[in-house]
Amino acid sequence: MAWTSWLVLAVSLAGIYALGLIGYRLLVSAKQLKLELARAESLVDELKQVELETIERSRPSSGDDFDQLLVNRELLKRARRLRAEQRKRRLIERISSIEVDKR
Repeated sequence: MAWTSWLVLAVSLAGIYALGLIGYRLLVSAKQLKLELARAESLVDELKQVELETIERSRPSSGDDFDQLLVNRELLKRARRLRAEQRKRRLIERISSIEVDKR
């Protein structure tokens, strides 16, 4: 019967140790959760303090601005076209530098 009492004692100690580890992990998780909640509360407070911006109604552009708008639009189109050409050129250079036959 002596060995059974030792077995019961060992199982009991192992169970207490496992419960201690579980409790420790819960404590660490609770601390981490508390930090995250504090951070979330500060972000919520920050959002509550933000003033809502008023929406301005769009206004039609005048005839004086029309020429400048057309110039800006053409500049944007040209820049977009040049970027596309440069991208295509870089792609062609990369593809042409690939060695297909590496035997």
